[in-house]
Amino acid sequence: MKLAIVFVGALVGGAFAWLSLSQVDWGVVQTAVGRSNIVIALLGVPLILAAYWIRLFRWQLMLKAIGSDRGVWDLFAPFFGSFALNNILPLRAGDVARAAFFKDEIGASASSSTASLLVERLLDLHTLIFFALSLMLIAPTYFDQNQSYVLTISVFVMVLVVGCLTTVMLVPRQIARLMLLLQNAMLFRLLPKVLWKFALKVLLAVSKIAKRTSIAKLMLLSFFAWCLEGGVILASILALDLPGAFSAAGWGLVVGNLGTILPGTPGHFGTFHFLCAQMISVSGAPFSEALLAATFAHLVIWGTISAIGLSSLLMLGLTNSSLKPQWVRLSLKSREKVD
Repeated sequence: MKLAIVFVGALVGGAFAWLSLSQVDWGVVQTAVGRSNIVIALLGVPLILAAYWIRLFRWQLMLKAIGSDRGVWDLFAPFFGSFALNNILPLRAGDVARAAFFKDEIGASASSSTASLLVERLLDLHTLIFFALSLMLIAPTYFDQNQSYVLTISVFVMVLVVGCLTTVMLVPRQIARLMLLLQNAMLFRLLPKVLWKFALKVLLAVSKIAKRTSIAKLMLLSFFAWCLEGGVILASILALDLPGAFSAAGWGLVVGNLGTILPGTPGHFGTFHFLCAQMISVSGAPFSEALLAATFAHLVIWGTISAIGLSSLLMLGLTNSSLKPQWVRLSLKSREKVD
């Protein structure tokens, strides 16, 4: 099963990479590279560092709510290291490592750490959908003028999704109780048990964290973090002097990152590039230049976080010998998943 997931991910990532490369005009790319301002593109490095530092602080608040007394520097290596491992290993091995192999550094059990990861993903999804709704209202030009009904339906759906996700985070315990009361209803009996149990698990995780910290504060931190990450894409677009920079960066951020929900390669090579470039090109930029901007942004994000994450894990391994057997097991497990 795991091998099949890896294969499907490689297939999907490869398909998106082929779609991207098949539309590239290499002459346009060469010209764009020649006139690009790399200094502006590299402004994305401090922006992505700030974005992930905010996410690290957000995670520290969540762990504190479930009993951990660790500070952000204690959590630095597990946090950045997990993203670095996700960037280079299949099956989100970094998430497994963060939840299971750093209990002493995190100061929480594996189940509590997993709960914080679930809430982290929920907050990120909520923020991206909120951005999508905002962009539909601010930049409706991304929809054809003759298809206003598409915009109307899309706005309605986004309002519904944002409303549901906000409700889940504000009153999770009440929703969990309602689900338990309705579990024997015909409609809910049609849902797969795995999906049902996962939904309850997420609600209980949110409820546990919401008891001792402000969900509104966590949502605000998520908003600022994703704004800064959008700034990385904006810097790459400005470096190439492409039209519609702000709306293009916003749509590229939303669609490129929501697209990573699909199975893909470690680091989301291919998937992110194609979807982000498609949205940047809607503003009027040639697809080849839009793909170059998406590639600049992705390399800044992927390269910066991978370098810092792997370096922090190396330093942690050198200073904490008790981690060595765990990293051996992680390496073996990851190799078994690929083989």
